[in-house]
Amino acid sequence: MLIREWGIAGLLMLAGISTGNAAESSLRAVYPAGGRVGSEIEIEVCGSKLDGPYQAVVSGSGVKATFIGKKLVKKTDKKGRQVTVPVPGSFRFRVVIEKDAQPGVRMFRLAYARELSEPLGFDVADLPELRAASKKGAAVERCRVSDMPLYLNGRVRAAEGDRYAFTAAKGAVLVAKAVAGVLPFNGFVPALTFCDANGKPCGEVKRYGVADAPVSVFEVPQDGEYELRITAAEGDPGAASVYRVKMGELPLITSFDPVSAIKGESLNVRLSG
Repeated sequence: MLIREWGIAGLLMLAGISTGNAAESSLRAVYPAGGRVGSEIEIEVCGSKLDGPYQAVVSGSGVKATFIGKKLVKKTDKKGRQVTVPVPGSFRFRVVIEKDAQPGVRMFRLAYARELSEPLGFDVADLPELRAASKKGAAVERCRVSDMPLYLNGRVRAAEGDRYAFTAAKGAVLVAKAVAGVLPFNGFVPALTFCDANGKPCGEVKRYGVADAPVSVFEVPQDGEYELRITAAEGDPGAASVYRVKMGELPLITSFDPVSAIKGESLNVRLSG
């Protein structure tokens, strides 16, 4: 009963572990910001005041995160030698999502030195997952989408963003919507643009929630090749500009009527979408 009412964060507070302002701005992003039920993935956690090692606390049941170590990259030193160095404020965790884990956005926190970080969202879902292709040189590599619906995971590191290529049939109505609950703290908001095979934005697109949780609806005009381009609508691109986008022929409610009711009143609501 106590666990249901207080949750893990509440129990840690009872034990004397603070969730106060000392760690409020330290955790900036978790990438990828979600995973599929029944999978095991590696995630990267980054922030501005992280020195590790850490334990991770994930709300709910069926999801466990284990600390692996610092993120390492290869660099060339002054003598021209390849050396491996840690990336400041970046750490790796292994996340196991059990088969009976309930889908939904969880709260992911770092636990360290009698403190908890502020939470970031981590989305558990039961659909295929795809990560953006890495950038090679000056070109942005396109990632091929074969099955829909699915989740797209990436980080907008440059103005060009990420590109996902797919084949669509005339008359299909495709929805791309950002998972709002996992966006980072840095003000980053993704922009979702459907384009033709030549990279030209398509005109048959309706947009909703552009300022905070963007949704793009694309009515395919003819059989052919298309792509979804994900860029930064707000905020500076970088390692913390993490997005998670659900894409496919998905149900979407765009309006409802009436928009209010009097307490105790019984009425019918008409949905549009």
